[in-house]
Amino acid sequence: MELEFSFRTRSSGAARSPGDVVKVLLMGDFSGQRLAGTSVAETLATETSESDLNPVLLKVDVDNFDQRMARIAPSLQLQIEDSGGSIVIDFEELDDFHPDNLYRRLDVFQGLRRLRKRLMDPQTFAEAAAELRKDLPAFGGGAVQSIGDSSLKQGATDAEAEGDMVERLLGKPSDGTVTSSLGASEVKQQDFDTFIRHLVSPHLSAGVDDRQQSYVSSVDDSISSLMRRILRDPAFQALESSWRSLYRVISQLETGEELVLYMLDLPKSGLQQVLSASSGELEDSCLYKLLMAEDAVLGDAPWSLLAGDYSFAATEVDVSLLTAMGAIASCAGGPFMASADLALIGCESAAQAASPESWQVQDQDCAKRWSEFRQEPWAAWVGLALPRILIRLPYGRDSDEIDSFEFEEVPVPDKDMNAYLWGSPAYAITQLLAHSHQSRGWSLPRGDQLLVDDLPAYTYTGDDGAELLPCTEVSFSERATAKVQAAGLMPLLSFRGRNAARVFSVHSLADSDSALAGPWQ
Repeated sequence: MELEFSFRTRSSGAARSPGDVVKVLLMGDFSGQRLAGTSVAETLATETSESDLNPVLLKVDVDNFDQRMARIAPSLQLQIEDSGGSIVIDFEELDDFHPDNLYRRLDVFQGLRRLRKRLMDPQTFAEAAAELRKDLPAFGGGAVQSIGDSSLKQGATDAEAEGDMVERLLGKPSDGTVTSSLGASEVKQQDFDTFIRHLVSPHLSAGVDDRQQSYVSSVDDSISSLMRRILRDPAFQALESSWRSLYRVISQLETGEELVLYMLDLPKSGLQQVLSASSGELEDSCLYKLLMAEDAVLGDAPWSLLAGDYSFAATEVDVSLLTAMGAIASCAGGPFMASADLALIGCESAAQAASPESWQVQDQDCAKRWSEFRQEPWAAWVGLALPRILIRLPYGRDSDEIDSFEFEEVPVPDKDMNAYLWGSPAYAITQLLAHSHQSRGWSLPRGDQLLVDDLPAYTYTGDDGAELLPCTEVSFSERATAKVQAAGLMPLLSFRGRNAARVFSVHSLADSDSALAGPWQ
């Protein structure tokens, strides 16, 4: 569906005085409402109709970050495909994303925690070990169920069997009698304990002796597999990435009277809702009213930069959204920054990024639409960057060890980039722009100011010995960088053997004049 907008106001971007405040808005799905089915348009419209806009636009810094997170109260409901159950996870602080906290807080780990405790206790070890080794009864008295298809398969036979077990632990019905969700203990204890044994048994080797550590390790393997499924769930990764990307920005910048950061909890789907609800008149949209309201924040000080933790391609809806955000940004006074999808350069996957000669935009309508958008005046007010940057270390003994159990988040490093947590490149460039103002005033960063440093340094053992994982999700060659630039995008380039990335240049999507419009003009 294509969204059509009209705009009655001309661009009002203007150069700023040296003493003017830098006001930055960081937008993203911070509550997890992307999956909650809430009517963002109605919520935002209700809030913006009130005189106090603080419930929507929240000033954020290092000192009040925890309070902001507690106020937004992020929550996820993780669905398991082909399953009747779900996991609901609430977050009050950044540490709630950590495996140690998930392990302690989530009821889904309760049975495994209890079993592990019994195995660790000399008084109960023998009984618990015997229960694990006996011929396990199946649910409902029949044979053990065959492996079903799952969107979260690990690939191997044992992992597939475990996946089916995990689905039952998370709530897959058995003849309509077994249902479970996080925070509710509706499964009969006998069935639950039996199921826990089914979950652990694939990790017990035939002929294993009675050593305590062997059994504890089998439970840890089961816990690790379940934890990986949660950490790698796309919804979980997206929410964790948004919050960690936000925290990186505010922790790297000195906020105060000269630099003020605000956050807006608005998922990309909500962005489409609030703009489409305006019946084509952007000035009637609640987002425009929110950003342009004279009494919104800091009196009538204009915005310096709008950054969204969103990814855009060349679809009809995405191009319409970019056009709308470019128009709004021109009136707000600062450009709109976001992430670019690899599809914009004709790259189908991160693995294909190393071969730019194979990039090809298959949809000619998309190519035509993108080319036409870059000719629009609003394109000068939009900047898109790629790829994403490493936002935290993977958990493991040699990187970021956890306390609760033996856990390697990435058992085979450098094989699956989706196993790592990546953060917004738009937020990274926002940080550079703010830093540039603090040192050089209203001018775009250049030279060393284009360096995104102090990124997580993850060292693993590869074919050539110890290697440092590149800090960008994709590594662009010189030829690839040229093609990315030609598409109007801002590439971030990784360094070999250094935990940093460099923005090739800061510019807009505009084809004729790529200068990024904003307060520095």
